[in-house]
This record gives sequence, C-alpha cells and structure tokens, in this order.
Amino acid sequence: MATITCRGERQWRVQVRRKGHKPVYRTFDTYADAKKWADELEGRISGETYIDRSEAKATKLRELLTRYQDEITPSKKGADRERYRIWQWLREEMADWSVLSVLPKDIAEWRRKQEAAGKAPSTVNNAINLLSSVYRTAISEWGYPISNPCQGVRRVKANAAREAHLTEAEEAILLEACARPAWLRPLVTLAIETGMRQGELLSLRWASISEDHAYLPTTKNGEARRVPLSQRARDTLADWKEAQGGGDAPFQIVRKTVDMGFKAAVATATANGAPRVTFHDLRHVAATRLAQRLTPLELARVLGHKTMTMVLRYYNPKAAELAAKIDGRSNGTGLLEEFRSVVERMQAAGVDPRAILDAILAGQEQEPRQKS
Repeated sequence: MATITCRGERQWRVQVRRKGHKPVYRTFDTYADAKKWADELEGRISGETYIDRSEAKATKLRELLTRYQDEITPSKKGADRERYRIWQWLREEMADWSVLSVLPKDIAEWRRKQEAAGKAPSTVNNAINLLSSVYRTAISEWGYPISNPCQGVRRVKANAAREAHLTEAEEAILLEACARPAWLRPLVTLAIETGMRQGELLSLRWASISEDHAYLPTTKNGEARRVPLSQRARDTLADWKEAQGGGDAPFQIVRKTVDMGFKAAVATATANGAPRVTFHDLRHVAATRLAQRLTPLELARVLGHKTMTMVLRYYNPKAAELAAKIDGRSNGTGLLEEFRSVVERMQAAGVDPRAILDAILAGQEQEPRQKS
C-alpha cells in the first residue's frame, strides 16, 4: 500500500509497502507526480500494468474529431461529405464530453433519437461508422488508452434497395426540365447513358475521353475504370464540347451546384408527370437499361462493382418487363432482341453486319440439299 505525506512546502514523500517486498521510498515536488509513481510501482509489484488515463480524461471528444478532420479526412475521396458528418458530430452535446465518458449506451441512445427524427438508415449508420473510425484511430495511432464506444452498437437496418425507373416519355420530361443551366442536360444525359456517379462525371477531363470510352483514374472503390460510351453519349459530349467552347473539363462545377440545379429540375419535371428521382437514381436507371444488353459480368465492369450483390442493387427491372421478356423468348421476340444486340456490337466494332449476313445466307443457298 502506498502512503504519501507532505514534508515541506514542495516535498511529497511516497512510501510503498507490500507484503513480501522491501519498503520503497521516493520524494517528489508535486502530489500528482508522487501519486502517478506510486500507482505505477504498485501495478508492477502486483503484476498489473498501470495505465495512465489522465490525458484521455482531460480530452474532449471534439478534440479528437477536429484532429481527425485535420489529419485523416483530407486524404479521403469523400472528404467533403466526411467533413460535413464531423461538423454534425461537433454540434452534438457529447462533443464536449470527455472521450472516456462516451459509452455504448450513449451511442445507442443517439441512434434511437435519429431514428425517431426520421433520418435515413444510411445517414445514421455512416455517422456512427465515422465516430468509430475516429476512436479506432485515437487508440491505434494516437495512443489513447480508451475503448471504442461504437463497437458492438447495433446499426440501423438498411432500407430495401431503391427502385428507379424512367420511361422514354418520363426521361424526355426530365431532360426538358434540365434545359437550364446549360450544363445540366448533358450531365443528366451522360448519367443515364453511362451509369457514372455524379463525382465521376464531375472529375472527367477532356484528355481522358477517347472515341469509345471515358477513363476514370480514380473511382469510389479505389480502382481505375474505363467506361464505354454509347453513340448517344458520344454525341452528347461532342455537342457539349462545341457549345462549351474550351476548358480542361466537360463540367467545371461543384457538387453543391449540381444538387441545387437538379433538385429544381426534378421539381419541374414532377409537376409535369415525371416521377421524383435523385441524381443517384439515374445510375439505377442506366444499370437496368444496360442489363438488357450486357451480361452480369459486363454490367459489373461498366458500373465498377466487384460483387454481384452490388450489381443487383442497381439492376431494378419491373416484374412486367421480366414477364414480357420470358414470353418474348417463346414467340421469337427475345431472339430478335439478341440479334439486335449482336448487330449493335458489330457496328460498334466497325464491322458491317450486312456483309456477314449476306455471306451466311449465300453459304446456306450453296449447300447441297439432302436427298429425300
């Protein structure tokens, strides 16, 4: 047991006695130093490791959040969105708590309040995951002797995969509403044609766009991707390049500007009979249309997904469309669609399908008939 006594104005004498051990004495200038040494020594004598939590106790959560924002966030692709999430945590009451005071039950209570407020599951889960990352970094890289209060806390069950459809008529209404600003219509058209994310479209450079594809050096999953361009996509880019009149990038705008412009256009389109969609829904629309012409593996390559699970989240055909496709195969319509797809691929490759078809038919005519 340690005994600390004051011996003068700035002298604190520590005496540590343990059964089976010789008494140990030491003098310090402050009581805090004396107490820390005594605790460490008693821990070593008892075979336990002394952990000094005084710094962690004095550190508020907002300090960890701010440090994480300064040191870790800038290196991430979604830095802007993460800064926004950090800003939201800084507004919470627990931001002024000691990092030792935040417990799993506090995170669970915060989650319940967010659910009651009608926040989307992804919004709540992303916020908790961010806070968990802050604590993990503080533990593993900054040396804080604390536990992660987010570990083991149940996340909100995600909503079912969102379905998004646009008929040709509905698409026309939406594009008509995207007439202003001038960049909005070509941006939305490319999103529907290629399935590229908003961030990927905004990161495009003219130098990375070739005759048949757009090269994306960085994407959400961390890998480069080549996105094939349909004839409509190529025409849209060519027309926009001519109208734009120069610059290094097709779309020299920021995400917030796109969100504001698209939101206004959707409001107009909805009033004229089109369904309400988000910009990300256009990726669903593109995937569902491309799935009619591409194999699942080809679709995954175009969208930049590594698993079929993610592909299925974006491929959202209507039941009626699938039923018609099944019936179509029995009456020959499905075969016609397959033939049309083959012809389109041949044309894209610069091959004349008529010449090949004529050669095939000519070969069939020259084959000798079997004797009856």
